Amino acid sequence: MALFFEKILYWIAPKRQRLKFIFFIQLTKRLRSMFPACRSERDYGVYVINLDRDAERMKSFKRRADKLGVSFIRHRGLDCGESGFSFGDYHNLLGKKFYGSDLFPRGSFASFLSHRQVWLRFLETGNPIALICEDDALLLGPLPTNAGDFHFPDGADIIFANTRMGEGFFSKKYFESGRFDKPNYYGVFEALMNLCHDQIHLGGPGLDGYFVTRKGAQNLLALYDEVKYSMNNDWFVVFNSLSTEQRDAFRKAEASGRLDKVSLPDGPRLESYVMIPSLVELADFNTSIRMLDPTMLATREEMLCGT
Repeated sequence: MALFFEKILYWIAPKRQRLKFIFFIQLTKRLRSMFPACRSERDYGVYVINLDRDAERMKSFKRRADKLGVSFIRHRGLDCGESGFSFGDYHNLLGKKFYGSDLFPRGSFASFLSHRQVWLRFLETGNPIALICEDDALLLGPLPTNAGDFHFPDGADIIFANTRMGEGFFSKKYFESGRFDKPNYYGVFEALMNLCHDQIHLGGPGLDGYFVTRKGAQNLLALYDEVKYSMNNDWFVVFNSLSTEQRDAFRKAEASGRLDKVSLPDGPRLESYVMIPSLVELADFNTSIRMLDPTMLATREEMLCGT
C-alpha cells in the first residue's frame, strides 16, 4: 500500500521535484531501517516490572529498548520496603508455609504479586500474548512486530525466553546474527535436566523474561488461587509444568530437596516451554539477592500485619 501511494505522489509531483521526491523517499526508508522505533506497533504487549526506587534500572532498560526500537509498558512493582507497607490485602494468596518454613521472604512475595498484577493487566487487553520482563533484564535484540512470527507451540501457557533456562543447551544468544530467526522450543523438563547434567548452578529458573498467553495467565491465576503462595514464583511455574514422574527424576538429579517440603497438585498443570536461542539475559543478580534478604524474612502473621 505504501509503495502504491509513493508511485501516485511521484507522478503528480512536478517533474523538477521528482528527483527530490525520490531522494526523500530513499532517505526515509534508510532512517526507518536505522531506527527500528519508527516501525509499526506490535500486536502484543511488552511489560517491564520496576520499583520506584530503581530508577537507574529503568533508565538502563529504556536505553537498550530505545536502541532496539522496542516500546514497552512500565508496571510499578509492589515495594515491600516502603514504610508501613502491608500484605494484608493479599492474605487469601499467602500459603501457610514457605518451602515448609514458617518464615516468608517479603521481597519474593512482593515480586510474585507484581507479576500477578501484570497477568491481570494483560488479560484486560485483547492481545494474544505478552512479554513480561523484570527491570534487571537485558534484551538481546529487536522484536518482531507480529506475535505469529514467534511460532509458539499450540496450547502453550508460558514460554521462558531467558538465558537462565536456556543455558544448558549451549546455544548462541538469540540475536548474534543480527536478525530474527524462527526459534526452537523445548519442554521445561528437558531444560532442567540439561542444567543438572551440565552442573550449572540452579539458583533459579528466573522470570526475568518470559511470554505468557491468555490461557497461561488465566491458568496461573487459577492455580495460585487454589495452591497459594508457598514457594518462589519461578519454581512454582516450573514445578507445575512437570508431571509426577518428571518431578521425581528432577529430585534425583538435582538433590537440593526443593520439592520435598512443598505440596503441589498432580502435574502438569501448566504447559510451559523454553525458547532457544534465548531472547532475554539477566544483567544484574542483585535483584534475586535482595528478594531473599534474610533480614526481610517474616512470619505469616507479621507479613499480613506489616510488622
